Amino acid sequence: MKIIKLVKSEFIKNCTIKKWLIIVFVLLISSIFLTEFVDLSMQPSNILSMLHSENVIYEDNYNSLSKKEELTLKEKYQLYYASISLKLNQYFIDKNIKTIDWKFELGQNLKYILKNNYIIELLQENRNNPTIVMLCENELSNGEFESNMNYYCNNYSQEELNNLFVMNQKTVEIYKNLLARDQFYLYITYLFNTGKINEDNKPFAKEIIEQKVQSVEDFRALYYLQSAQLHFEEFPIQYSKSYYRYINIFNQNVTMQRAILLYSIKHNIKHDMLHISTANSIYATNYITSKMIVNKIFYLSIVVLLIVSISCSGIVSKEHNTGTIKNIITAPIKRWKVLLSKFIYLILYTYIVWFIGLLMLSIYAGIKYGFQDLFTPKLIYFNNKVIEVNYYLYLLKDLFIINIPILAFLCILLFLSTITLNTTITTSITTVLTILAPITYYLCEYNKLFSIFLYTPLPYFNCGFILEKSNVYMEILKQTTISLHLGIFISIVTCIVLYVIINTIYQKRDIKS
Repeated sequence: MKIIKLVKSEFIKNCTIKKWLIIVFVLLISSIFLTEFVDLSMQPSNILSMLHSENVIYEDNYNSLSKKEELTLKEKYQLYYASISLKLNQYFIDKNIKTIDWKFELGQNLKYILKNNYIIELLQENRNNPTIVMLCENELSNGEFESNMNYYCNNYSQEELNNLFVMNQKTVEIYKNLLARDQFYLYITYLFNTGKINEDNKPFAKEIIEQKVQSVEDFRALYYLQSAQLHFEEFPIQYSKSYYRYINIFNQNVTMQRAILLYSIKHNIKHDMLHISTANSIYATNYITSKMIVNKIFYLSIVVLLIVSISCSGIVSKEHNTGTIKNIITAPIKRWKVLLSKFIYLILYTYIVWFIGLLMLSIYAGIKYGFQDLFTPKLIYFNNKVIEVNYYLYLLKDLFIINIPILAFLCILLFLSTITLNTTITTSITTVLTILAPITYYLCEYNKLFSIFLYTPLPYFNCGFILEKSNVYMEILKQTTISLHLGIFISIVTCIVLYVIINTIYQKRDIKS
């Protein structure tokens, strides 16, 4: 009971309404910044400006070639190419296609087929033309027109060219029909029926077809496109054992993601996974929910640690500087209880700051993307199946895990405050350590020499990297044996060692000093 009273006393001494209002404000600003940064980093490139720029070039080429009285075969080809490119680009502009979606890819394929058919038709009608004969004989042609002419001339007979032309024409009609109808599931049906979907993605494709998902903006369509980008990696023999561990974790993650994606499509539940391939994914970046923002709560660790560092560095030294330590020590309370109460206070204080940060981030994410997603289940892959769990309970579980390394940070703070009896020095050192934590983690990705820091608690202050299986974490895995278990073990050992030292010093220190 005395320890509880001492902890309560620490809160009364160190916490004021003004301090909590400042903390709320700092965490709110940090949450807004984090949300906007994530939003910006996950927004796909807008291709409309690129299409307009291309059209300017195509129009110039088309107009200049149209004015010529006589055109060479190559110039006729260039005129045709400019013409179909203008039409397709204008179609994309009229449809307001801002990202590289299935219609854009289909349009690019259509352009490619039309160009090839133009060459084939030219060969069919003018096989004996001197210019064509020369192009067929010249294997060193560098231009697109010349190399295509040479390829078809030397690799296809006249009958094969005729068959290819007919087949291409049928494909062109199919593509035009798909673009005109603009139904995503019809496009997937075409890919499915023509054997262009691999076995791993067939279950996803069947769901899209059965549910008649019409728009690529539908989250189920995005899940299908995301699943199509997932792939397993093989272990190259020449690499190290640590690289094997990376491959193993990567492939486990792919299995988990595929299962969750398929479950999400079947049950119409939005997931909150950040794909490993997101950075290179043109489709995954179209998808963002409130949960995906709130999941970034772990990246507020640097803000939380700075708040704790600045506001709690004088937890021991301040009492010595003001002389209140004499009143505390001379009271009928054992010193180890006083020290333990301070450590418990630091832990509770840190968790309260985390909870405020979680609340601020949830509120802002909910305002921006809607609160509904925050109250839907979290999908997790467990025992080879997908299960639904309460989102915030799962998040609090992760929050508890990442606070284990932070306990080491609190011990360092308590240690410095006890040893130096100087609030300024304690604040300075803990602030530097807070800033160095994520920097050290990134350095481990680029240079093996820095991997020695992985055997200190420092990189684990920001466990969000590991929990989220971020690209940085996956890259570090290729060359080290980093793991959350290692970080927790190192942090616990650090806590025990430092706390024993702190307790010894605190109990034996002369009050007068």
